[in-house]
Amino acid sequence: MAQLARGYSFAMYTAEGATYTIPFPYMHAEHIRMFAGDVGDAVEQLFTWLGPTEIKLTGQVPKGILITLRRFTPRDDNLVHIQEGAQLPARDLNLNTTQLLYIIQEQLDFGTYGGHGLPGGGVGWPNPGGSPSLPIQQIIDKIMQSPLMGLLLGRINQIDENAETLLNEILRGDKVYQYRHEDQARVALVETSITQVVTDASALAERVTEVYAKYDKAEGQIRTVDKALSDEKSATATRFEGVNARFGTQEADITNVRQSISDETSARTTEITRARSDFGKDVSAINSTLSTTYATKDFAKSVATQEVQAFAGGNFAHLQQRFEAMASGSSDPDGKWQANYTVRINAGKIDGTPVIAGIGLGVDSKTGSNFVVMADRFAFVSPTYTSTGGVQQMKYPFVIGTVGGVSTVGIQGQLVVDGSITADKIRVNSLSALTANMGEVNGGTFRTFQLDANGSIINPREFRVEMTNNPGDGYPLWIGGGVKNWNNAVFAVDRSGNAKFGGTIEAKNMIGNLQVYGSGEWSGDMAANYGGSTDPFTLPAPTRLGEYHMPAVIAEITCSSTGSGLARAWISLQRLDGSTWVDVRSSQYTLRSAISAVYAFVYFGPPTSRAEQFRFKLMDGGVGGNEFHMYNVRSYTFGLK
Repeated sequence: MAQLARGYSFAMYTAEGATYTIPFPYMHAEHIRMFAGDVGDAVEQLFTWLGPTEIKLTGQVPKGILITLRRFTPRDDNLVHIQEGAQLPARDLNLNTTQLLYIIQEQLDFGTYGGHGLPGGGVGWPNPGGSPSLPIQQIIDKIMQSPLMGLLLGRINQIDENAETLLNEILRGDKVYQYRHEDQARVALVETSITQVVTDASALAERVTEVYAKYDKAEGQIRTVDKALSDEKSATATRFEGVNARFGTQEADITNVRQSISDETSARTTEITRARSDFGKDVSAINSTLSTTYATKDFAKSVATQEVQAFAGGNFAHLQQRFEAMASGSSDPDGKWQANYTVRINAGKIDGTPVIAGIGLGVDSKTGSNFVVMADRFAFVSPTYTSTGGVQQMKYPFVIGTVGGVSTVGIQGQLVVDGSITADKIRVNSLSALTANMGEVNGGTFRTFQLDANGSIINPREFRVEMTNNPGDGYPLWIGGGVKNWNNAVFAVDRSGNAKFGGTIEAKNMIGNLQVYGSGEWSGDMAANYGGSTDPFTLPAPTRLGEYHMPAVIAEITCSSTGSGLARAWISLQRLDGSTWVDVRSSQYTLRSAISAVYAFVYFGPPTSRAEQFRFKLMDGGVGGNEFHMYNVRSYTFGLK
């Protein structure tokens, strides 16, 4: 559990285990909350209390994840309400004053509103009086929740399930005519049939026309079907046209189906055209178009789709263009209206991964408007041409792709028009050049804030570096996040030369007192059956007020057996808690007849900010206690940071 940062009302750790220390004061346990994850993505965690300053994480968090402990003091009401004429005890006055102090501290650490800086906190809106800008993750979430993204991410299905079913039903009827001619090697015919049927339940009118010719393996057919069906509940009109040519296993056909249906609750139309060429069973090319409309008393939807497909040798490519509009008169807040235009391309695999590309432009009543381009790479291309009209050169002023697994945007700066960028227009987070004659650079303050397109600071409390020669600033060099102060710094140097390091220091030589330590030695003769304790030894408090360190105790204990049998004893390390000695670690030791032994004893305690006293205690182990003797204890203790 390494503490990364500390403020008035928060502490950050690197996840290592389940137990964490609360180093800041609070008023009630319910004011403490725990978060796991980076800023902006942190998730609140459940925990249990082990003591006034220790909590234990209930769930599992991967090692190395950022853990943040935060205090949330109520600010919507006083914790103590004082009635008119009441006596004012100091406790009540201090309680209200402490509440106000904690709220001010949290204001300094996190800001007024939510959104930036730390999990659950923020620095207020970037533009006072305006609306907060959405973090990029929230924008991505909106895109991912849109119907448009759902269309782009999915693999392309059949052009339309209902239309495909309708087409298959009609084609199955067409097979009846084909089967009729299978037993004939050579045939030519033109037929027309008309059906007119009226019953008590319905009326049917149908006309079928067929032109068919077959010569050995070669067949050609043109067939049309016009059908109208009406009953008490609905009316349906269908027109089918099929043009088919086949030679052995090679087949080409063009099919068109149009259908309109009306009933008491809805009206709908479907028109599908499909052109298909097959060479055997494994090679196929298909071109399809679909148009559907659907309307009820409070809902309307219109879809138009065009597809091209190619299949050969197990490989395939599939492109679909789709127009879709929907409107609902219901009160459903998530489905009032939407319109989408998409172009989707599905193809085979590269290194086992399916290849998908797409363009989507859409609006909907839940997420607003979205424009999405989905591809491995995206570029604007500027071609130049020869005098004969051929392409001479291709330039790529703007490209997007993935380099080393990282999303990358590239702009070729040499294509910027000469003289179009002046010094006052350069507002960048980083600026570098191969060669630059900077001359003498003077500046009062240097800060690494991120700026928006207008040159304004996006988040005044983001993690940053500041260097200044302002005599009113106490920290000429400061690195951290939030309000610029000592607590929020991960590295800082003040004007007195004091330095703070929030992480690990690596150096070849260190001078000065970086760690406190203590030692003690006891000598004598103590038998386990009588028991007893050594003289206390002390670990001093950390070198700076308010700091914490972890006590470490290492001891060398010399014992021996004075009898001929087994001798057993307990040796405990005790820590002074107020006026009571408390066992912090106990170990049992066994000696055989007339031997001596030197034992090593090691203990690491919880972080503390005060001086700690320790001692060793000898107790009977139940066997040969009068023969187990302790003669010498040499102990060393130091504070780990």
